[in-house]
Amino acid sequence: MKTNINVEFNIIGDYFDLDTISNKLNLNPTESWKKGEVVPNRKTVRRDTTWSYALGTKETIDLDEELTNLVNIFDSKREILKKLKLLFELEYLILITIKIESQETPAMTIRIPNINFINDIACELEFDTYVF
Repeated sequence: MKTNINVEFNIIGDYFDLDTISNKLNLNPTESWKKGEVVPNRKTVRRDTTWSYALGTKETIDLDEELTNLVNIFDSKREILKKLKLLFELEYLILITIKIESQETPAMTIRIPNINFINDIACELEFDTYVF
């Protein structure tokens, strides 16, 4: 197995209607849950409501290419995202999960168009890195 990357866009808040987000963005989440739901296989409950869209794990060492693929999906929805953020007091998070195999380290570049998108919608970036 080689190094792979998954990039996902998360919309997070206390309570908001998941269907409203899907309808406004004209996009279905790959995963979603509501605050207070029980986490499967655990004895805890969800601390927030989350609408998440993930590209899926891809064998690659080009982080920015995967980020660009995600940004391309949401770029035309910037104004909608900004309005939803204010309306529902949402937070945006792009989670990048990197699984490094056989010392095959990825390129960690984030190009300006992606930085501009992230900044424009006031989105945080989080990196989860695993080395095998």
